[in-house]
Amino acid sequence: MNEVWTRDQDLKFYGVSIGARMTAIRFDSGDVFVHSPIKLTEEIVRDLQAMGTVRWAVAPNKMHHLYVADLKKHFPEVQIFCAPELDKKRSDFKFDGVITNEQSFPWSSEVKHVFIEGAPFYNEVVFFHPKTKTLIVSDLATNFQQTDSLLTKMFLKILGSYGHFGWTKTEKRLFIKDKNAFYRSLDKVLSFDFDRIILAHGEPVLTDGKQMLQKVFAR
Repeated sequence: MNEVWTRDQDLKFYGVSIGARMTAIRFDSGDVFVHSPIKLTEEIVRDLQAMGTVRWAVAPNKMHHLYVADLKKHFPEVQIFCAPELDKKRSDFKFDGVITNEQSFPWSSEVKHVFIEGAPFYNEVVFFHPKTKTLIVSDLATNFQQTDSLLTKMFLKILGSYGHFGWTKTEKRLFIKDKNAFYRSLDKVLSFDFDRIILAHGEPVLTDGKQMLQKVFAR
């Protein structure tokens, strides 16, 4: 079985199809790490069980948290960690910890992370799997290259996001509130040796991901 596994699901935002993608990583120990849980179907539950022991999961930013309770229901032993401040937003759900840059976590031997400071709307934590040179992001970048929905295509073109990888100039102005903190965090991400990028929204980047991320956030 592949070490890195993804499942896509339809997700509409005010009628616009942006999709959602969950990523799972199987460790050498047989433990499984889940990034940004989506709504679990019977098939997805079976696939996760076949991967190994679902040990840890992360809600990687303040927007990606809708199905943490669903995951906990199907996998009661899983420990679920969240991005900074999401624990306050989701006071109805008890997370097992808040992810910061200052400490290691049970998955840190095989998956690295960086909390992206200076962009408080998302408060995103980015993850890196060294073994497969894979970076995993939720909203730090999108990659909408094609869609069958005319409404979605029109909306994304208005935003400047259609056929574009990463944040647009407008998104940078909107989301980056502390440039120094943001780019310090980004430099940590760019210090990772990654080639592929798995995104929560849009097509995965199969190669040259590091160069693409450097280019879109060039200062």
